[in-house]
Amino acid sequence: MELTDFLKLPMPGPDDTGATAAYLQRLAREADARMGQYEDELNAATRPYVSVCRALNGDTISGRFEYTVQSEIFANTGSSVVYSNFPTYDDPRWVMEGFSNFPVPGWWSIGAAKITSPQPTGITNNSVFAYILEVRSTDLNPGRETTIYRTTRTYADSQTGSESGEIYGTFYLPPGARNNYVRLFMYHDARNGSNVALDRSIDPGTVGWRLFLGSGDVAQRAGF
Repeated sequence: MELTDFLKLPMPGPDDTGATAAYLQRLAREADARMGQYEDELNAATRPYVSVCRALNGDTISGRFEYTVQSEIFANTGSSVVYSNFPTYDDPRWVMEGFSNFPVPGWWSIGAAKITSPQPTGITNNSVFAYILEVRSTDLNPGRETTIYRTTRTYADSQTGSESGEIYGTFYLPPGARNNYVRLFMYHDARNGSNVALDRSIDPGTVGWRLFLGSGDVAQRAGF
């Protein structure tokens, strides 16, 4: 009786009719066990976790400090959610705890778009402002927050109306970062002629997303 190349399963020939049933049974068990190992990867490809939210409220912040803005765009529940297939907290698939923004470890795409920021009255043209995305965890170093990912996009104002911006990135969430969250920050250096920092606002309508890209284990093979 010959063996298959990959899993070395017995492969009955024309004269091994009595072994056919046992062969098919073992093949089915091997297939079930192996495909179970790839379930997360297959789900990531066919129905990945995705959440899209839209901010219903605006924000106003002072200058020269990084402020959290538009926290609604990374909500798991509530009226700001446009679409989400994330498991809810009472769902057994929700393996995280507390305020976690990502239900599973692996590679994620995150971002914020349609961030509209009007110019404050008296602003000096070309005043710099920036959007920052940060992912943090409280698990990797007990007793302190750890920044897992940070990206910044800077804009130099040159208009007198509103500026529309966006920021996005891809990061890896390690398995040990169970309590995790993502935040959008804004920093601006808007000042008047007397060098006094001015407030700056962000309009409602900012859109945020989180998209699961998979575990990234290229060593896995779904074959026999």
